[in-house]
Amino acid sequence: DNTVQSKSSSALTMLLMVHHRWAIASAFLPRLCLTGFTFAQPFLLTRVVSFVSQDNGPLSQNDGYGLIIATMIIYLGLAITTAGSQHKAYRLITMIRGSLVPLVYRHTMRLDVGIARDSAALTLMSVDVERISSGLQYVHEVWASPIDIGLALWLLERQLGLAVVAFASIFICKGH
Repeated sequence: DNTVQSKSSSALTMLLMVHHRWAIASAFLPRLCLTGFTFAQPFLLTRVVSFVSQDNGPLSQNDGYGLIIATMIIYLGLAITTAGSQHKAYRLITMIRGSLVPLVYRHTMRLDVGIARDSAALTLMSVDVERISSGLQYVHEVWASPIDIGLALWLLERQLGLAVVAFASIFICKGH
């Protein structure tokens, strides 16, 4: 593998991404479903409010039961997809930690005895592995957040019209 032999600063990152590509990709569907269920809530709320405010017609009881079932589906879906998304993220963290610890161990075994006696270097290496692991908890939010923001702006645009441009400009100005 050419990535292993590379001395660039991103060689380890690329190696881990290539080696764990299926574990990374397996979290895409649960995270996208989580976005879907999250953004289904405003539509459900709008429908519930209109149902409660209207007069009881001949189909209103069936509509009410449908809204109850829709609420159950949305909130169960939120729970299941949140658990699935977090499970996939922590599984990836465990796999990457399991890949990094042997690399640190091999590197430690090659160290000079004088350097190896200084435990500060070993402590720093284990702290680095832990920091990498803790940073990966939200790795899927990096690609999912722009989707969430885009959907949120679209929903706001449906309610507010062009006034959403002022709201969106805050994100753009704040990012620079």
